[in-house]
Amino acid sequence: ELKLNFNKLNQLDASWKYIIWTNQADLFAEVRGIKNVEIREILEFKGSPYYNTLLDIMHQSNEFSPYLAHASDLFRLMILQKFGGIYSDTDAEVYKPEALLELIKRFDFIGVRETLREFSYYINGFIAAKPNHPVLNNALERFIKYYNAEQKDPNIPEYIKYPCNIYDKVLFKGPLLLTISYFDKNNLNGNNDIIMPSWMLVNREFARFKNNDCKLSEITEESFKDIDNNLNALLEEFIKNPMLE
Repeated sequence: ELKLNFNKLNQLDASWKYIIWTNQADLFAEVRGIKNVEIREILEFKGSPYYNTLLDIMHQSNEFSPYLAHASDLFRLMILQKFGGIYSDTDAEVYKPEALLELIKRFDFIGVRETLREFSYYINGFIAAKPNHPVLNNALERFIKYYNAEQKDPNIPEYIKYPCNIYDKVLFKGPLLLTISYFDKNNLNGNNDIIMPSWMLVNREFARFKNNDCKLSEITEESFKDIDNNLNALLEEFIKNPMLE
């Protein structure tokens, strides 16, 4: 998906820049030759106030692998806070780069609901934001505060101080954290922020159509084209009228 995304975006706008942050640069040798791709080391963040926490979490992943996801949750926030731009999981495909470009020109922060349900979280698998956005700053502050939570602190929520199990302790740092921070700090200081409906940025039906091995959903090619045409019309309308969800 990385190569596909890079090529799609390069065809749309040659000024895109792609940075893969890692502590194992050799894993990404096959994408080094693609235009505008950089492989950079996490050591560049050594001066960050969050860096030691990041290393501590990565060290804990040697004993409990879900901490790797925990470290990734923290590091993506650190990157976006410093540089701004778009974070996207590596297994996601950019389906309509033109629409994506229009959206990031218009908004200072873009998030997306996980599902169509009214009470769904905002995922952290796709985040677009300008540097030092209040939502990012708040999420990082909460992350560090909750990670180092002491039971005697009256300002720490009970579910943070007393998780049911180790999985709860790790997993709340992702979408739940971003959702809380967005509710607290969205559209401040003249920012134009938005949470997109899930069908626009995490459309599982399209993904299932492209994955021949997936049996969760069956979509014919004709139905796919119909949905695609509808999506084009909805994207155009959404960009004009962002209150549509």
